[in-house]
Amino acid sequence: MNLSILVISLLGDDVRRAHMSKQLDGLGVKWEFVDGVVGKNLTKYPAEYQSQKRINHYCFDMSAGEIGCFLSHRKVWQECVRRNEICMVLEDDVELLPHFMQNLQTVLSIQNEWDIFRLHSGGYRAPVLREVVNSLQILENLIDPGSAAAFLIKPEAALKLLEFSSKFYMAVDDFIESRWLHNLCILASDPYLIKAGIWDATSYSTINDRSSPKLSISQKIVRELVRIPTGLHRWRWRRQRAAFIARLNKSKGNTVHPNGPTV
Repeated sequence: MNLSILVISLLGDDVRRAHMSKQLDGLGVKWEFVDGVVGKNLTKYPAEYQSQKRINHYCFDMSAGEIGCFLSHRKVWQECVRRNEICMVLEDDVELLPHFMQNLQTVLSIQNEWDIFRLHSGGYRAPVLREVVNSLQILENLIDPGSAAAFLIKPEAALKLLEFSSKFYMAVDDFIESRWLHNLCILASDPYLIKAGIWDATSYSTINDRSSPKLSISQKIVRELVRIPTGLHRWRWRRQRAAFIARLNKSKGNTVHPNGPTV
C-alpha cells in the first residue's frame, strides 16, 4: 500500500503514543510519529499567525494550544509534500474501528475523486450521498463539520493548504473546511473508519485552553459585520457545490443522506 501514516503527538506523551503504537503496529503500513508543537512553549506569536485579523473576526486571539495544533498540522502537510504520496494524518486520540483496513482499501480505490478524505465524524451536517462503493457510502458535507483528527490527504492538496495557510487566523479544522477558500474536494463515508476524541476532553486534551470570552453586544455587531464577506463567499460556494452535486446525483439517482454517517 503506497501510503504513509503520520501521527501528530506531543513528545513525551507516552500514554497516547503507546495507545497509537498498539493500533498501528502490524498493519503493514508505514507510520511514524510527528512531534506536535507545544503551543504553551511558544514565547511569541509565530510569523504565520495574524493576530489582528483574528481579533477582527472573532474578537479574541487563538489560544496557544490552537496555534500549536495548527503549526503541528502544517508540519505533516510539509512532510506529505516531501514524500509526494498520499498520507493519513491522525491525531493521537483516535481509535481505529474494526472495518478500518477493509474500508480504507475502498476509499483509496476512488482516490481520483477526492483531495482530502475525512475518516471520522466531525459533526456531519447536510451530507449528500455521492456513490456507494463496496457497500461503503461516499458522502460530501455541504455544511462544514469540525475537527481535524483523522483524514487522508494528497500531496497536491497538502501543498495547497500550505500555500493558503502561510498566514492564518482560524483554528486548523475551520481552515481545512473552508472549501470556499482553497476549493479542495473533501469527502467522507458512512460508516466512518475512525473514532476520534476517545479521551475526555476536559481531563486529557492537548488543547485545553480553548475558550471564548463573553462579548458585548457592540462587539458582536462589529464581528458580524467583519464576517460578511467571508459569509458571502461561503454561501456562494455552497450554492455552487450543491448545484454540482445535484447534477451529479441526478444522473445516479442519489438523494440527500437522511441520517448522517454512523460508526
